[in-house]
Amino acid sequence: MPHRRSNIIIHKEYFIALAFSVMLWFVSAMSEERVFDNTLHIEWTGYDTARYVIAEADQSVRVSITSSGFAALSNNHTLQNESFRIAATADTVVQFSDCQRAIVSQMGLRGVRVIEARQPSLSLKLTEHASRPFVPLMSKVQFEFADGYGIYGKPVVTPDTVWLYGSEESLSEIGQLCVSATTISGITTTNTYTVDLEPVWEHYIDVRPSTTQVTIRVPTAVYSEQVMTLPIALRSADSDVRLRIYPEQAQVTLWVADPNKNHIATDMIELSVDYDRREPSSDRLSIRVTEFPDFVRIKKIEPEEVRFVIIK
Repeated sequence: MPHRRSNIIIHKEYFIALAFSVMLWFVSAMSEERVFDNTLHIEWTGYDTARYVIAEADQSVRVSITSSGFAALSNNHTLQNESFRIAATADTVVQFSDCQRAIVSQMGLRGVRVIEARQPSLSLKLTEHASRPFVPLMSKVQFEFADGYGIYGKPVVTPDTVWLYGSEESLSEIGQLCVSATTISGITTTNTYTVDLEPVWEHYIDVRPSTTQVTIRVPTAVYSEQVMTLPIALRSADSDVRLRIYPEQAQVTLWVADPNKNHIATDMIELSVDYDRREPSSDRLSIRVTEFPDFVRIKKIEPEEVRFVIIK
């Protein structure tokens, strides 16, 4: 029995020593620098994906990395799951030697002493989609001003031209590009607002816009009220008919932008009525404001109609 127990102890010590030797060998082997081959995946970024599509590109490259075995395990996992991103806005050729530091830094590779590729450069070639320009239409945009304020001039859209890129066939089916239905309310000062475009391109799998939004600058001014008494011009489609209207003047209440309130004159505004014997018979004609400057807003006209008589 003592002899058998002694053999068991010897065998146990042998296996412990063997395991320890293997472990030392493994640590030593993994610590030594070696050259490991891997595949580096390339992701090209930075180019306008609406305007361009990749025609030809290096999407991967075989690399040799000098590092320890422990670092190689980590690096291999990184290279399998991540890509090296290269920014390019046009056709590009990049020397691999110029990318070495960026590859290690960007991808967080460990323990790399040398990284080499089997090809000297990486290249990207882009091709341009067909394109059409569109002026964004604001027919669905409403401006609501606070009391005493109003628009002063014309709204300015930026950019004033939006490009759609895609196939000729798809682009030919798109008639216009509009700003999405929007109400900008409570306006009290000149300001710029960002609004969405109606995404007509979403109906076509191959169409992309140069932008999905535009800005609208709304020029705004304080408006004050003025009242003028103005003559009414008579316009008749029948030159052989003589008319007389009552009254011959009307009172117009205006809102005038403050920067121009001292520059408004009666000859800048015209009131008129139109007579046409083909219209349904009536002895009244509606007064219209047929001319006024763009810094004026018409609030009301009193009276709104005149009576007329035909002079024979």
